[in-house]
Amino acid sequence: MCWQSWIETSGEISPGYSKAGAHIEWPQGIMASGQCIETNMIVPAKCGNGWRAVIDFRVITPQESEKIKAQTREFKGVSEYEWCPHDKKWKSSKDEWHH
Repeated sequence: MCWQSWIETSGEISPGYSKAGAHIEWPQGIMASGQCIETNMIVPAKCGNGWRAVIDFRVITPQESEKIKAQTREFKGVSEYEWCPHDKKWKSSKDEWHH
């Protein structure tokens, strides 16, 4: 599957949050069936605001996966996620709100 992660926020977020001392690179890419990943993500800490982790994903075929990996090898510096089909077949999984 193709996937990307991000943080959904509620309330007023500090304008510097997206920088957080450096540019935030949200984890994303292609994951094989049965594969898992564990990562750390920067979350807003301003009192009274909420946040939750979100994973957007789309199932792809093994053939699509191979094509995407070949394109990524050919065009170095472009992530696998950029080559994923971007259509209406994407779904989201959202964590509970944290305050």
